[in-house]
Amino acid sequence: MTGAESGLVTNTITVVGVPFFQGQNVPDKQVNATNQAQTLVIEPGITLTKTASASAVIAGSDVTYTFVVSNTGDVGMPLTGPTDDKCSPVTFVSGDTNGNGLLDGADSGSPESWTFTCTRTLGLPAPPATIDENVATVTAVDPLGNTYTAQAFAEVRVIRPAISLTKTASASLVPVGTIIDYEFAATNSGTSPLPADDVLAEVHLADLANPAQPSCILPTFTGGDNNNNNMLDRIPAEVWTYECSSQPTQSTTNIATVVALGGTTLQPPLTVGVGAAAGAFVEVFNPGIAVTKTASPTKLVGGGDVTYTYQVTNTGDVPLADVSSRITDDKCSPLTLVSGDTNNNGLLDTPNSIFEDHADETWIYTCTTAVSVTTTNTVDVTGTPTDAGGTNLCETDAPRVNANCDVRAQNNALVQVVDPGQITIVKATTAPSGQSFAFTSSTLGNFSLANGQSTTVGDLGTGTYSVTEAVPTGWQIASIVCDDPTGDSATDPATGVASIALAAGESVTCTYTNHQPRIPDTGSNSTQPLVAAALALVVLGAGLWILSAGRRRRRI
Repeated sequence: MTGAESGLVTNTITVVGVPFFQGQNVPDKQVNATNQAQTLVIEPGITLTKTASASAVIAGSDVTYTFVVSNTGDVGMPLTGPTDDKCSPVTFVSGDTNGNGLLDGADSGSPESWTFTCTRTLGLPAPPATIDENVATVTAVDPLGNTYTAQAFAEVRVIRPAISLTKTASASLVPVGTIIDYEFAATNSGTSPLPADDVLAEVHLADLANPAQPSCILPTFTGGDNNNNNMLDRIPAEVWTYECSSQPTQSTTNIATVVALGGTTLQPPLTVGVGAAAGAFVEVFNPGIAVTKTASPTKLVGGGDVTYTYQVTNTGDVPLADVSSRITDDKCSPLTLVSGDTNNNGLLDTPNSIFEDHADETWIYTCTTAVSVTTTNTVDVTGTPTDAGGTNLCETDAPRVNANCDVRAQNNALVQVVDPGQITIVKATTAPSGQSFAFTSSTLGNFSLANGQSTTVGDLGTGTYSVTEAVPTGWQIASIVCDDPTGDSATDPATGVASIALAAGESVTCTYTNHQPRIPDTGSNSTQPLVAAALALVVLGAGLWILSAGRRRRRI
């Protein structure tokens, strides 16, 4: 029998007997008897195959298992299972072509193979296992009640490649203009059961910043590939290092990213992209200080005391320390702080602070000194950048940070000292008179003079002084004459005003001359002067007309 199908087996039994008579066999008298029996012989059998949808997966991936149960015998049998020690439920897919619920064998003329599937999510196998293995079992019972069992195994390699990245900056809080050195370290942080499965290829690092830092977009590889295989190995552990430098002008956030490919050494390859990121924030502060300086007065005649006022402000974004001890004037001391430190913390605060101290302060100082000559003096002020608590921001162990990042400002003020000048006003009349004449001046004061009198005002600075005479009734100003060495004074007798331009050290004398006009005689002969005057005007007019006509004729 081949087992292709069941068969009847016929067994025939034959028995022969030889008589024994009187002590002897009697062969010629032997007797025969036969009989037959038939037995149906069956040869049941089943097989189970199991396959996984992938030979290797990333941890956390789904794998679908396919189970195929085949009847390799001759009789149909009901199945129990299949079952899987790690996957459930196992679902029937197809194969019972006649729907009889039996896995038919050769006797049916169409032996069957039934297909089942099951899907599960695979994690990393528990140590010490290095692969995920699961077992399927199926049982069949033949018509005689005999049990037949088959098993199948499937193995799936589970990997978890990974990469890690760290990034450090040489300093995190720096004054503007500081060069920052960045260092990057990439390591293989895979956790696959077999370290060889975590080898990473095609490692690439880039750094992006806001604002952009072009010098750090592609950091420079500095070492770590110990076996020179261009693979980032997990064991022996490798650390690939990179570096770059930039000079941020404002606070900068930059993010480095590293990417690589895992699973490339598997057969067939299971290419897995992995990546990591690391950031760094560098706070850039811009310290600044400004000072304005004013003098009162700005002009002195012959010298005197001058009070200087200094206004110091913080134009940066961090507090400044030690301002009061380092504000000086090359021509005046001491400088006294009058007001401005509103929170009494000894720090010149700024409304633009990167810390939580946004006080808008203006520190005001004063200084008074005697000035005898024209003087330009300079105020010089220095401040040390600090944090909100007064800690010096530049005294740090961080490389490349200038240990002295103090800020400084200067300003000047000019005080002019001029030689004193003087103005003399003289009063004169064309005829002797005791009349008093009043004068007004916003700068020289008000005064009155009579004929032959004068007044002098000295210790005058340069400038233009206006003097006006109030002309009494019955009087007229005949002339105003100013003796001015520079010749730049002006007079207007019609209004009685003298505009006296006084230069340094100059003495100007202005003489006001007044007269009383003659009153006409109203007697009988009073008409004679009037008639004479009229005739004179007629003669004068005629002469002018003749002269003008003659000029016109000459132009023709």
